[in-house]
Amino acid sequence: RVLSSAAQASAPLPAGRARRTILIIKRALQTRIVLLVLVTVILPAAIVGLGLAAAAARLAGRAILAHPEARRLVGEIFMGLAWQFGLLCAAACGAAAFISHRIAGPLYRFEQWTATVSGGDLTARIRLRPADDLKELALALNQMAAELHSRVRQDRSAAASLAARMTALAQRLDAGANAPLEVLAVAREMDALRADLEKLTRDFVI
Repeated sequence: RVLSSAAQASAPLPAGRARRTILIIKRALQTRIVLLVLVTVILPAAIVGLGLAAAAARLAGRAILAHPEARRLVGEIFMGLAWQFGLLCAAACGAAAFISHRIAGPLYRFEQWTATVSGGDLTARIRLRPADDLKELALALNQMAAELHSRVRQDRSAAASLAARMTALAQRLDAGANAPLEVLAVAREMDALRADLEKLTRDFVI
């Protein structure tokens, strides 16, 4: 049963029932990712821009910029660079928001799943979209939940069997099992019950 549950858990993750339409799911995490990407993009671009500005400052004192056409050409170059820098920042923001969404979405589902499992529902499984990241982690968590579910079901079945055996023993005692052989049989059955009770939840470290 454990193997079959684990095999089901390791199957491809089904997509969520509904598409996530909210781009910002975990604001703090996604903001940090966007800022990190922006710093990574802006810092090299700023260094290049400062180098160009220094070069323009050196050219300003030379006769090459005395001609109006040359000044116009240099102005157009810097204006184009400024537009490119702005577009680069916008593209970086969009890419960072998209990438962070693919990470923040699964993390949000993980939080919901852990809350559900903590509440006692071991049948809950994590469902991700095809484009989401962290699928390997989701598969591992689903496999863990499937194995826990199987073990708890086995322990519950064993507990039900023990309860039935205890009920049968109680009925035998109520019927007046006072014969020596009958008392000995009941004592042996009680020892067997005690041994089986000790096996319950023995796979768990508590």
